[in-house]
Amino acid sequence: MAHMEISERIISEASHLFMKYGIRSITMDEIASHMGISKRTIYENFKDKEKLLWSCISCNQDIQREHKKQIIANSSNVLDAIFNIMFDISAKMNQIHPSFLTDLRKYHFALWQEKIVHFQEDHIRDLGNMLLKGIEDGMFRDDINIEIISKMLNIQLQEMSNENIFPSEQFSRSEVFMNIVVNFTRGIATPKGIKIIEKIIRERIKQQNQQ
Repeated sequence: MAHMEISERIISEASHLFMKYGIRSITMDEIASHMGISKRTIYENFKDKEKLLWSCISCNQDIQREHKKQIIANSSNVLDAIFNIMFDISAKMNQIHPSFLTDLRKYHFALWQEKIVHFQEDHIRDLGNMLLKGIEDGMFRDDINIEIISKMLNIQLQEMSNENIFPSEQFSRSEVFMNIVVNFTRGIATPKGIKIIEKIIRERIKQQNQQ
């Protein structure tokens, strides 16, 4: 049990450091120093930085999947669910260093393909299910190709971390994300859906002004 507890603590602390400062800038020594443990303790649980990073991403993806299920279950309709997920992701993105995904794709490409690409495929499938539900409920047009639309949105979301297109010193990730999803949902929405979208955005702006 103690072994599991230290492993979970290392994953939690390392995840925080990787996301806050980027992957390349954080060493195993710095993780150990931050936690007040020996580097040997980390290597007893994770054979190298790659394995630790794999565990961090796996753990966070499991948490995200479960959280998304809860959001969908607690939302009043499919558009409400999509926007609640969007707002949740947008808030989390502000806490992640712009270089995190860039580092992952550039220096840990096999891990990127194994974890991020598969996670995106899951996202495309979930989005397709929500789009189908939205069509059935009269919120999205019935002439859209769900597979094409789902993949198009996923490609746009992938490009958010492209520094050549959206340099982080000029664009916040959450702002880019919001613009992509708002325009995406409006573009495929029926008049009924657009009214719901506008109501959601108005309520969101009101909440932000009250904070």
